[in-house]
Amino acid sequence: MLVVKSFTTNIPLLVNQLIAPGKEGDNPPLLRRKTVKCALSELDMKKTILLILLVSYWFDCRAQTVVTLDSALAYALKTHPQMRLSQQQIDQQRALKRGSLGLPNTELLVSGPAADRLVGGFLQAFDSPFAYVQQSRVARQNIQLAESGLSVNQALLTRDVRLAYLNLQFAQTNGQRLAYQDSIFNALSAAAQRRYQAGDADLLERVSAETRARETRNALAQAQADLQNAQRQLQLLTGLQEDNLMPAEPIVKSRVIPVAATRPDDSTTIRAAPTLRYYRQNIALNQQQLKLERSRIFPGLVFGYQNQGSPESTILPRFTFAITVPLAFWTVSSRIKAANLQVQIAHSQLAVVERNLGRDYQRAATDFQKFAESLNYYETAALQQAQTIISAATRSYNAGESSYFVYLQSLNQAFEINRTYLDTVRGYNQSVIELDYLGGQP
Repeated sequence: MLVVKSFTTNIPLLVNQLIAPGKEGDNPPLLRRKTVKCALSELDMKKTILLILLVSYWFDCRAQTVVTLDSALAYALKTHPQMRLSQQQIDQQRALKRGSLGLPNTELLVSGPAADRLVGGFLQAFDSPFAYVQQSRVARQNIQLAESGLSVNQALLTRDVRLAYLNLQFAQTNGQRLAYQDSIFNALSAAAQRRYQAGDADLLERVSAETRARETRNALAQAQADLQNAQRQLQLLTGLQEDNLMPAEPIVKSRVIPVAATRPDDSTTIRAAPTLRYYRQNIALNQQQLKLERSRIFPGLVFGYQNQGSPESTILPRFTFAITVPLAFWTVSSRIKAANLQVQIAHSQLAVVERNLGRDYQRAATDFQKFAESLNYYETAALQQAQTIISAATRSYNAGESSYFVYLQSLNQAFEINRTYLDTVRGYNQSVIELDYLGGQP
């Protein structure tokens, strides 16, 4: 279900701390220290922060089309051209099966057994009955192969949509993270400029604050471009035409553990992969094609009627019965040999695909374990430590116990932890999606 709505992102807590007026006698929050002689007035500071928020959060204030993963998958499976193509191929094979028992063209004859009259007749050839049986079975195998192709394309499209949706979640969350940092570093830059003008800060502090603010602003612009690209990729896959697509929920660690991840050393878990099922069906088709070529060794039949008897004859109808023998045996032998080689090729193709999927499975399983261990570290220690770093650095800076550069370094360290955590969540979810695809899970 799609929901269109407008909303404004809540101002982060740390930004509130930046502009919150302190009580008389208290140290001003974050941007002001005891040594500041010329600080921004409360009104000027609020105007500055308001301008920062309008610039940094502009893309969160537009009308948005919120799309869930389930609705994105449903749209893609319904409207993607590859799905229509796969279904058309199935319909084509079903139509061909109805003609698998077709007969050679009937020969209509007109002859003149005597100079005074013309008589008609016909001849109808039949292939070996065994050939008709095998042709019907080949047609059924072709239908099953087309259906397997549909399953492969459905699995691929499902994986691609899930990855595109994940990238959209990441881009949105990353943009909000950078907008949060942008508001902080812009406020710090404004405060450093005022302090420099008041003579309470040197040139290095002002330039450092301004440079850091510009770097964050540039990263925010890149994040916005990444968000637009992620939206466009999801549109192309799903066929959704609405602008400014947004995920229904932010990126979070996947709660579903793939079956394949529980057995990282067991390559048999990929036997249910749609791609392998397709190539196994391809082997069955070629084996049936080989049986069809072998059945052509048996003679065919010919039945006909030619009324060439004279009017005085007591038996007027003249029926013809014959058999067809493949005298050009080398042709039949060559076709059988080629069909046998095609079976071997099909087996080799399966072996190659199975080897490649096994390699992909091992890589995805390793990535899953790696990211799972990393997430455990972040969730049990690093994220809390990042919050502690911000709180402790802020108190120390406000109390005049640490310099601006130490404070900036602490903020960068905490923000880097949050950035790496976000990258790890995306990597973890990507490995889950890949394992689901390789294991044949929906």
